[in-house]
Amino acid sequence: VVAFSVGEEELAGIDTKPLLGHLAAWNYFQSIKNPANEKFIKAWQAYTKNPKRVTNDPMEAHVIGFEMWVKAVEKVKS
Repeated sequence: VVAFSVGEEELAGIDTKPLLGHLAAWNYFQSIKNPANEKFIKAWQAYTKNPKRVTNDPMEAHVIGFEMWVKAVEKVKS
């Protein structure tokens, strides 16, 4: 079984033992270990002043979209 709209926050609230062998697929998971993701998580937790606050796919997508918009505005000097 594959779930395409389940994030880590939702998975944290359920008993996962019956889900062994199932897959959860979303565009973003906070648990991914890489420098860019760690920077994103730290920035979000600093902004919320809560080191336990989680990030999710809509947040990550918004940041990417906003950064793309900023670059486009700068490129055309608008």
